[in-house]
Amino acid sequence: MARKIASIKKPDPAKNSLNRLGLIDLLNEDLAREYQAIIAYVVYSQVIKGAAYMNIAAELEVHAAEELSHAITLANQIDYLGGMPKVTPRPVKTSDKAEDMLRFDLDNENETIRNYRQRVQQCEEIGEYALAEHLRKILMQEQDHQIALATALGVCPSNDRVAIPARRDDFWLPSRSGDDGVPDTNGTPRSRAAEGGQKARPGAPGGGPEMPRLLCCRISQTRY
Repeated sequence: MARKIASIKKPDPAKNSLNRLGLIDLLNEDLAREYQAIIAYVVYSQVIKGAAYMNIAAELEVHAAEELSHAITLANQIDYLGGMPKVTPRPVKTSDKAEDMLRFDLDNENETIRNYRQRVQQCEEIGEYALAEHLRKILMQEQDHQIALATALGVCPSNDRVAIPARRDDFWLPSRSGDDGVPDTNGTPRSRAAEGGQKARPGAPGGGPEMPRLLCCRISQTRY
């Protein structure tokens, strides 16, 4: 009996062309978000007031310039794909409260990052690997923006990653069996700082080791 040889399925040019057109539409949505970010960062960086926000206000000016660079890259790639870059930004929210403006920016960055992660995969699925690399570079900067905003607000970025401490010795989280798996004589968990005779940190309740803030891991070098 003759053995059947499986035919190699070649890419369908028509299908790839359709996917390319769809990618152009998606990139134009990304471009509209970049326009939104440029406007928001330009305005917010100038109207945010208060000593507590001066550092982040200066950082927002840097973000504005980086978002402009992203928009130029996207427009260039849309043109390369045979499309026309759109010119309309997404709506920009405003507020007279500094914290609200930072939260608007953080929400926008969270959405932008989610979309760029999808876009990188979509580009690679249709063989646009160079475009995927351009988007990875943009994604890295967007994640830096996300971290800066989250830090200013005292929250953890919504990046689908788990918050981790900088070093194990910098924290103690009580558990059923104690910090090192060994309970105290009365069943109370012991901290490593207490066992090792480390000096209690100022401001710690009961004179014990202070419970430090968890640090959100930086994911700027993560590749997608």
